[in-house]
Amino acid sequence: MDKATAKEISVGLVLLTNIPSMGGFVAILQRRGEFNHEKMCPESWRGACQVTVHGKLNHGENFIPGLLREVSEEIGNIRILDTSNQLIVLTRKETREKITVTFGTVIDCSELKNIRLNASTGGLEFVTRNKIADIKNLATCFKKDELVPADVMAMFPDEIEALNLAFEKLCL
Repeated sequence: MDKATAKEISVGLVLLTNIPSMGGFVAILQRRGEFNHEKMCPESWRGACQVTVHGKLNHGENFIPGLLREVSEEIGNIRILDTSNQLIVLTRKETREKITVTFGTVIDCSELKNIRLNASTGGLEFVTRNKIADIKNLATCFKKDELVPADVMAMFPDEIEALNLAFEKLCL
């Protein structure tokens, strides 16, 4: 397949960690910032939440190396792969134009101190399993150029699905 007809491939990652003071396992979400420093323009879906890490693979890049690169770019050099945790596929969506694979894993809460957000992020949010039902559907509740208020959590349906699957598959 030549580059002109190659599908765009995106990877995502849902990180869970156990924080007893928050009631146990939480998913770490990233809030979209106001300005995209890579594209040098205002961010789309400003203030919306997304999985912990999400990005496009470079041409010819494989899933795991691409995911690790995106982790490093978006949240710094945290340890997501070691002998005590597993990286699993939560969702895989494919259309004519695009493939999106979202992975999930559990990290030790001590890794939170190693998170270094990039300039484009709007911060982190932590969500427990019982709060997923409160997350608004970003596609139907907000416009692409509309700011999602800080007191509202809104995500795309496929990312809400990945969150549910992360809790289901990783919190045994």
